[in-house]
Amino acid sequence: MDSIPWTKDDDKLLTILRRKKSSLAQIQVFMPHQPIAIIEAKMKEHDTRTKQKPTFQRWTPKEDQLLTKAVGDLGYSWSEISDAYFSSDVSAGSAPVSPISIGRRSPRSCQIRWKFLHPDESTSSYNTGPWSPEELELFQELVNPSPTDDNSNHWEEISRAIGTRSAIQCHSQFRSVMHSGTKGKWTVEEVNRLLEAHELYGGDWQKVSEHVSTRAPGQVRQKWNQFSEDVLRRLEARRQRENK
Repeated sequence: MDSIPWTKDDDKLLTILRRKKSSLAQIQVFMPHQPIAIIEAKMKEHDTRTKQKPTFQRWTPKEDQLLTKAVGDLGYSWSEISDAYFSSDVSAGSAPVSPISIGRRSPRSCQIRWKFLHPDESTSSYNTGPWSPEELELFQELVNPSPTDDNSNHWEEISRAIGTRSAIQCHSQFRSVMHSGTKGKWTVEEVNRLLEAHELYGGDWQKVSEHVSTRAPGQVRQKWNQFSEDVLRRLEARRQRENK
């Protein structure tokens, strides 16, 4: 039986699975329509792209802006920031933003650049990852929920009051969760729109957010990252049924 041609959807699924450190055998479960030799070859191509050497060129103003956004979204998780915002996969549409960096910036390079831009900020004193209920409760008490300009909140003061989150993290939390998008539990319809949007736009969270229409970019990214491999398996099964 002839193999099915390798598609853009296959590329997207492979990128997701490799980011989850899935092995060749695990990936084959998600792609039963492809021969193992083809999957192995595509894995090698993908890994070669993502492991290219970091660039040693001077950081650009656009890269500095991107680094600020990345820290706001992901905290001080330098490996995640490097993979999601500064890897060669960006050009494939798997990163949250359009490609603007020249080559790859390593986790260490991102960390050093951040310390250069913010010499007085101690990154070790702040939490990373999802906000705790206690942090969110205090944050909601400190911010104005409906300002005419989100800069009217004094993020440095709010950061000092919370104690476990930087000013940039507080600002990002406000913009991605509190200031836009529906609150509360996701509906089935919203989840279906998220799955559709990710098939169309990959990790371009701004476009995914526009497709979902009721959730902010930060919310759709966080929801997608919560999906288990079981969800991805069902997504692949549905795609195969639709392609028959």
